[in-house]
Amino acid sequence: MNHISFPKLGLQFHLNETINVFGFNIYWYALIIATGMLIAITIAFFEFKKHGLNSDDLADFVLFAIPLGILGARLYYVIFDWSYYAQNPGDILAIWKGGLAIYGGVITGCIVAIVFTRIKKISFLWFADIATVGLFIAQSLGRWGNFVNAEAFGGLTELPWGMIVDGPDVKPYSPFGPCHPTFLYESLWNFVGFLISYFIIYRLLKTNGFSFAFYLIWYGAGRFFIEGLRTDSLWLIQDVVRVSQLVALISVAGGIITLLYIKNLEKKEKFLKTEQ
Repeated sequence: MNHISFPKLGLQFHLNETINVFGFNIYWYALIIATGMLIAITIAFFEFKKHGLNSDDLADFVLFAIPLGILGARLYYVIFDWSYYAQNPGDILAIWKGGLAIYGGVITGCIVAIVFTRIKKISFLWFADIATVGLFIAQSLGRWGNFVNAEAFGGLTELPWGMIVDGPDVKPYSPFGPCHPTFLYESLWNFVGFLISYFIIYRLLKTNGFSFAFYLIWYGAGRFFIEGLRTDSLWLIQDVVRVSQLVALISVAGGIITLLYIKNLEKKEKFLKTEQ
């Protein structure tokens, strides 16, 4: 059982990582992640219906994207923590012990989406808009799986919402005192991103790709700063370059390039219309 408290707020939580259903222990983390995925798929389903597209095509995408995304998330984590897994190869497949990197899942999902949209002859930018809108809410919810697992926390803080983490599986990098609830920071950041992306950008700006570009910039910027607070980062160069911060900067750059690409397409279309 994990014990998490917010002493200055007077809050205490005693959390089991699993729930027993008909004699089977199911991890809360898995249930929370699955719920987030279901919400993302539901959003995409209604958008497919609204635009008169075949929802069976979406089912085909999900059939490949989810297992490959989980594989990509695990592979990403294992690669950048290879010093541990080289010594413990039996843990490589032990995802129930933790170790799924969201960036690995997103990169894999993006590759699957590129292939999928080419085969189905659907605009990648349009599909990416729908996917990233759902991804925002899925990631926002998914971070609460880290809360239950007593992980993804930051360094020491005197802020009123500082939390104390204790439990049998808490890593040795757990600070001895109130620390930043970085899981909460990222959850709130992603939820705000969802509100802006879905209710403002996607609904009001009809140009394909804007929501996708916004996701890359918004999530990348937030992750860069939040990652800097964490004590459990994967390092490219130990104590110098965090993997997620580097990928976050690449994400922001990718979002800016996507925006420039979209603007260039708009200029070309206007020029063609004028010529006609």
